[in-house]
Amino acid sequence: MILIPKELLDEIIAHARREAPSEVCGWLAGEGNEVRRVYPVPNVAEDSEVRFRMDPEVQLSTMREIRDLGLKLTGTYHSHPRTSPVLSAWDRGLAAYPEAVHLIISLATREPEVRCYRIKEPFITVELALACQPT
Repeated sequence: MILIPKELLDEIIAHARREAPSEVCGWLAGEGNEVRRVYPVPNVAEDSEVRFRMDPEVQLSTMREIRDLGLKLTGTYHSHPRTSPVLSAWDRGLAAYPEAVHLIISLATREPEVRCYRIKEPFITVELALACQPT
């Protein structure tokens, strides 16, 4: 189970809505299974309406900040503006941190749908429970 404060989940959903129809992406930082901070990272993919690629410079500077604050990389997040929150082959291919979770926000329905996964190998994924903590 992954724990995330409601205000942080709301922040991620607002980010996805603001940038739609492009996908958004970012880092989740915290300790263990608890998310404590969210770091939006610009999506620099050429086809940003169907893919994401984190801006490499912002990605690295954010990783440094996470480390400097004594936090750990809990995971990544990105949006699917028009499709369900299911990992694509592209998503699996970008999974460089096996311990990280992958939060996907879908805006395909009236209410956003959020799912969380851990990618153990490129073709083995586990859906994790996501608990929203009151703020």
